[in-house]
Amino acid sequence: MANKDGNNILQAIAHSGMGTYYFEQMIYDSALHHFNESLQLYEDEGQTLDVGKVKNNIALCYVNQNEYDLAKPFFRSALEIYARMDMQEDLYLGWYNIASTFKSTTEIDSALFYLDRAYQGSLNVNDVQLQLSIHELKADIFSARGLFDSAYHHQSLANILSDSVLSLEKVASLSEMQTKYETEKKEQELKLLNEENKAKTAQKRLLIAGTVVLGLILFILTYFYVQRQKLAKKKYSNY
Repeated sequence: MANKDGNNILQAIAHSGMGTYYFEQMIYDSALHHFNESLQLYEDEGQTLDVGKVKNNIALCYVNQNEYDLAKPFFRSALEIYARMDMQEDLYLGWYNIASTFKSTTEIDSALFYLDRAYQGSLNVNDVQLQLSIHELKADIFSARGLFDSAYHHQSLANILSDSVLSLEKVASLSEMQTKYETEKKEQELKLLNEENKAKTAQKRLLIAGTVVLGLILFILTYFYVQRQKLAKKKYSNY
């Protein structure tokens, strides 16, 4: 439960973040501790979506500890939530994960069943990376069974998809470089335009200042000229 001045959701997020950190560090016992704490808090708050994601993470921890029988119930529970909430991409990836688990426990028919479902789903959302992983896993399964023609078929498809993924990454990289170039170019153009505007503003101010000074000089000269004329007339009138 939450601390007196705490918040269940915030604590759940914190535990989930710590679990992810330890998972990435491959310290799975600590990851499991924090994921279980997070799970309890999310369940208390009725956060079904987050419950599904955390259960999937717990299952992955058990998989990495080779505790496959402990992983399966959490995978199944997460899959039920994903299906109920129509979380398609999570559902398809979850099918792949549980298929991989069944492969590890040599339950090959179950593994192939979930791989077929994951593959159909990956086609629906055009997830090329997931399709690649599925073909690679099927190639391993069929190779282990001595079905080398089928293994070769799936490995060939995996190779094609791998090239496709690399091409997509290259296109994305080129697009990113082009965007960066155009952004820098616009920033440079804007900088030059600002400098030109500053120069024009400075020239305009200088012109105004010069006009004022010139006007002042003309005023002073006119003033002295008028005074001199008045003085000359005064002298003339004295004669």
